[in-house]
Amino acid sequence: MRLAVVVAIALLFYTSGAPAAELTLKDKVNASGDVVLFEDFFEASGEAGSTPLFRSPRPGRFGMVRVDRLVAAARRLGFEWTPPAGTSRIRVTREMTTVYRDDVADLIRRELAGTIPSVDRPEDLDVVLPVGFRPVAIIDSTEPGMVVSQLEVVPSRRSFRARVTFGEGGGRIVQTYEGRFEVHRKVPVLSRDIDRGSIVMFEDVTFERMPERAIDDAVMSASEIIGKAARRTLSSGRPLRVIDLEDPRVVTRNQLVTISYRIPGMTLTSRGRSIGEAAVGQAVSVVNLQSNRTIETTATGPGQVAVADFGTGPQVADNR
Repeated sequence: MRLAVVVAIALLFYTSGAPAAELTLKDKVNASGDVVLFEDFFEASGEAGSTPLFRSPRPGRFGMVRVDRLVAAARRLGFEWTPPAGTSRIRVTREMTTVYRDDVADLIRRELAGTIPSVDRPEDLDVVLPVGFRPVAIIDSTEPGMVVSQLEVVPSRRSFRARVTFGEGGGRIVQTYEGRFEVHRKVPVLSRDIDRGSIVMFEDVTFERMPERAIDDAVMSASEIIGKAARRTLSSGRPLRVIDLEDPRVVTRNQLVTISYRIPGMTLTSRGRSIGEAAVGQAVSVVNLQSNRTIETTATGPGQVAVADFGTGPQVADNR
């Protein structure tokens, strides 16, 4: 791309009474406006630095300047410059930064964090911007320089209105965005399907971020899941509720169990067969195989039950 020469009166009629000075070409030539200035090419160009030389490329593009034209321009301004050997053209770039939907959403997310009750981290929020969002082009800048200058939030509706300023000075752009947000929480979920009655192990639990509205009654702590048994078949990746879990059954229906009768200084045991199921600490009816009587016991461990108060005599029901 070739750059058109600007017919600049300041350049054509500029004269210098000082002797010719040496110039140092910049490593990169970046235009900062609609025209390329002398100081955009050279270091320490002094008062002549503001002299316009060429038209700038379009924002985000680049163009090439012939070295002989730049040598001639420098000479008119009272400078001597010898171009690097083998250089015939110099690349001129005009910077432009483009801000996309995700950039703006991330900015608003950071502003919302701490504004919404019980939300302190940006990663706990998802921000949804309007469908018609258009990228914002900031000319003559490598930085978006965007800030939220005004923010209105309606927590009950999960909505916001944000005024965002991009860039600085004459190139400043102001946009207003109305959108919605969703609060997300880390929730313990199963990493695999669990069958009814199976015990949830440490390796069966992982965490996923889910919308707050979808986890109102979910179990939020892994410690409340690990070691529990599934009341029914549980699917992986879904939040769990208290009613989905129970204490593991240590006594199952029709199981042979050991019955303990504890009295001061002595423990008696006998064999029995359970009529129901129970977790530790739960009551379960057991048939004493020696007396063929049904007694009420408490499950104490796998295949273990105890008579609660043998000192007053166990409550029995004639099973004959």
